[in-house]
Amino acid sequence: MKFQVTYKRQKYDIDIKDGSFVLWKKMLLFLRRIKRFSIRAWKAFYKEASIACIFIIFYIVVVIITEINIMDKDILDILWSIKQEIFTVFVLVFAEAIINSERNWKREIKKLYCIYVDFRQELENDIVELCKTLNINIKNQDFFYTIETLKRLQDEIDDVNIEKVKYKKENVKYITERLKDARMNLVKELEKIDCIDNEEYIIHNISNNTYDLIEFEREIDIGKKIYILKEICWNTFFLICESRSIWRREINIDREIIEKLYKHNKEKIEEDYYFMLLRYKN
Repeated sequence: MKFQVTYKRQKYDIDIKDGSFVLWKKMLLFLRRIKRFSIRAWKAFYKEASIACIFIIFYIVVVIITEINIMDKDILDILWSIKQEIFTVFVLVFAEAIINSERNWKREIKKLYCIYVDFRQELENDIVELCKTLNINIKNQDFFYTIETLKRLQDEIDDVNIEKVKYKKENVKYITERLKDARMNLVKELEKIDCIDNEEYIIHNISNNTYDLIEFEREIDIGKKIYILKEICWNTFFLICESRSIWRREINIDREIIEKLYKHNKEKIEEDYYFMLLRYKN
């Protein structure tokens, strides 16, 4: 017996056992997103709460003074009579803080995603050009998409016959400088994004990667050059991982879901290029 599940806005036929697994994983993803949303909402409200408290205290003082002088009421009675107004202020502040926070969050995520896509494509192109200086022609694309696709790139580099490599040093300086510029441009762009909390790691990674690029230019031995090239690829990959870490938190859960869907919808999953990259095993 089969039923339909929805994943990434697509419907898939699946049996009850695997379907229950997929639904459980989707529920887990939903709960984690709710948790992150709650944390963002609380932080946003906390920023606005101090202003709201000042306004409420001022309002209470004015009302108490007015009511006592005019109607000769007890302070507790006055506070009880304006409880609804106080509650309304907090609700409005909370709602406005959440709406503004989520609007800014989505805008920043879109900016970050555009930066990530451009940065990854640029670096992949530069790595391909750097490999060509050692007569290494990379066949696979999107090799920085997952760690498995990166290992596939490493295998292509390892398969090179060192004795037949002819080093082309003419364009090396230009390519390495372009790689250095790409990394620094990434940091400058990420500094403009409020949702990034790992800038220090990225800057540290760039400094290490710059050192590898300098070593690649200076090294004469072809075997050592290939080793340094692989180090550059690893460092670059982890730098890219940091730039996309916000929306890749649950990538392992997504992979588990895709594997279950693939069992029952092989042709449909194979039509999606990026689904196939996620389920690729080295």
